[in-house]
Amino acid sequence: MVLILASGRQICLDTVEGATAALKDGGQAIIPGHSADSKSISRINSDDPELIMTPPETKRSLSLREISLLTKCIKQRPEWKPHWTLIPTQNHVVDEIADDQNEID
Repeated sequence: MVLILASGRQICLDTVEGATAALKDGGQAIIPGHSADSKSISRINSDDPELIMTPPETKRSLSLREISLLTKCIKQRPEWKPHWTLIPTQNHVVDEIADDQNEID
C-alpha cells in the first residue's frame, strides 16, 4: 500500500521501513504502539483540508469503524509480513493413497 502525500512524496506502508521512516516535516507515518503520535492517525483525524487524509477532493473518507481499527492496530504494535503472494511456496508431504479405493475415489 502506497500513501501519496500532498508534496508528492510516496510512503510505502506495506513495509516496516516505509511505514516508520522519518517524514520531511518530522515524525513518522506510523509509530508502532503509539497511535496518538503517528502522523497517519493525526492526519486522518485532522479538520485542516490541507492535511486531512483522504483529501476532500477525492470524495472518499474512512468510516469511524475504519479509523478505530487503524488506531487500535497501531496501538497493538502491528507485525509487518510480506504480502502472501510474495512468500515462497513450501513443499508438503502428501499421504500415500491406499490401494483399496472405493467407488467414490
